[in-house]
Amino acid sequence: MAAEVPSSFISYCRADSEFVLQLAEDLKAAGIAVWLDQMDIVPGEPWDQAVERALRNCPRVLVVLSPAAVSSSNVLDEVSFALKRKKTIIPVLHSACEIPFRLDRLQHIDFRTNYARGLRALLTMLSTGGEEFAIPASDKSQRVALKEQPEVAPERQRLLIETGGLTAVKIGHPDVRPSGEVQSRQAPAEAGIPRRRWGIALLLGIGVLVNYIDRVNLSVAQPALHAEFGITAVTFGWLLGAYSWTYALLQLPSGVLLDRFGVKLVGRVSTFLWSMASFAASISPGLAGFFGARLLLGVGEAPTFPASAKANGYWFPAQERTLATAFADAAAKLAPALGVPIVGLMMVKFGWRISFAATGLISLAYFGLFFRFYRNPSEDPHLSERERTFMNAGGALPEGVRGVPQKGASLGYLARQRRVIGLSIGFASYNYTFYLLLNWLPSYLSSAMHIDLLHSAFYTAVPWLVATFTDLLVGGWLVDALVQRGFNAVRVRRVVLVGGTALGMGILGAAYATTTAAAVFWISISIGGLAAAAPVGWSLPALISPRNSVGSVGGIVNFVSQLSAISAPVITGYVVKLTHSFAWAFGVAAIFLAIGITSYIVLLGNMTPVPEPA
Repeated sequence: MAAEVPSSFISYCRADSEFVLQLAEDLKAAGIAVWLDQMDIVPGEPWDQAVERALRNCPRVLVVLSPAAVSSSNVLDEVSFALKRKKTIIPVLHSACEIPFRLDRLQHIDFRTNYARGLRALLTMLSTGGEEFAIPASDKSQRVALKEQPEVAPERQRLLIETGGLTAVKIGHPDVRPSGEVQSRQAPAEAGIPRRRWGIALLLGIGVLVNYIDRVNLSVAQPALHAEFGITAVTFGWLLGAYSWTYALLQLPSGVLLDRFGVKLVGRVSTFLWSMASFAASISPGLAGFFGARLLLGVGEAPTFPASAKANGYWFPAQERTLATAFADAAAKLAPALGVPIVGLMMVKFGWRISFAATGLISLAYFGLFFRFYRNPSEDPHLSERERTFMNAGGALPEGVRGVPQKGASLGYLARQRRVIGLSIGFASYNYTFYLLLNWLPSYLSSAMHIDLLHSAFYTAVPWLVATFTDLLVGGWLVDALVQRGFNAVRVRRVVLVGGTALGMGILGAAYATTTAAAVFWISISIGGLAAAAPVGWSLPALISPRNSVGSVGGIVNFVSQLSAISAPVITGYVVKLTHSFAWAFGVAAIFLAIGITSYIVLLGNMTPVPEPA
């Protein structure tokens, strides 16, 4: 029978949660008293206090080893604590990794090639006598008593090894092997787990698609607005940036409101407001009214990305969060690819007012969709217990106590943190080029390449389709796939983040393009690289934030990046007016991207979580 007090503490990285949860269930079913945070912390108990108490009380620590685990500061801290307290440490090898120096003289239990054999070996080690341990019901095909498996249950040899004060167990067993560099094995499959969470990701992605169509409708309206209101390139630049003024100013308040009142309420209010803004633009009698409608659009859309980051944190385990984020970010690239040609065609056929009214109707339809379907995991009646367990075991963020405002780290504390500063500057450099192209690309193709409005709208779609592809395939699927297959998570994210931003400097090629094909090629390289980096950047607030502060960190990052969204169209307008060319405008963007790359490398660094405030 299991002991009343757990004897074995399981130390692991969130990326290995599915494996660890299955292991803990099997050990408990076999009568081994283990302690696992995902199973044994009672509701309302502070996580850090519960972990510390269990680690102190358990005489034995099972350390699950994988590439993610050996780069996890939490796992290494727990190993250091166990070393100091001279606890028995048993390394459990889940997948290929370089064993940390402090564990490299111990022997490990090998789960790489056969889970059932590894479990039998671990049960043999943990037993205190000659009793039999059957494989639990979760692996019925392997449900055989150990005494019937002489080839995998040899005589036990318990030798105490003193390694700098560390007590370890050594056992003669074919699945207990010397540590060191080992071969890889894929993590257990997620077969049979429902996929309600991906429906939520799709819903959030549709929301971003709709609100970016609301944004880009202005980018193809310059000739029509010039004819009706007599605006110049500089005035058009200010009008393009108007939306970003209120959007940027409300980023910090939006993050705080999201942390206090939740995604559902803030999302409903904001979606309704941005719907009304498009209708207001369509009936504006003059430039002042149109300007006011764009300011209102910024108010309504301000919480969009912080809300998406927070919702993804609730709904997705850490190993899936980058791909989930890519749904929303790819929608931001798909919107110009679809919206610019469609809005441009409507504008040519029916006029600019009808095109703005149409985007208002689409936004109102999405408001109904969000109102009907979005719920937090704790409120969603269609979320199964199995999927909920999978999400929580994989590191989905807790929602907090419903109806009680959750106090996180202060904005002042977060804004002083090196990693938050590095992420903010880097993402601001991305956003500068993104908004330059989002707002000015149709006008650039029309004026510099001498093609008409309708053709420029269709050419504009090409780079954005490339960006949609790289966003989902590279920034989303590839990053998560590499991490799940055992590659170092920090290294993968850093390579994609820095490499994608470096490709963004391809915008310099467009500065010297002499044909439409060359211009579209270089712009596709630029926005395609930036799009690959963007999901990684957007997933980082949920990874580096202290408790109850994801919305606030997302708000800070988005606020700083929106300063670029304000300045990019305005600066571009002035540069084009003074130089009669887009070459210098593209050069400014490339310089800013170089600063962003440096910021990612030097300030953001290893992407570890920001410490909790004292």
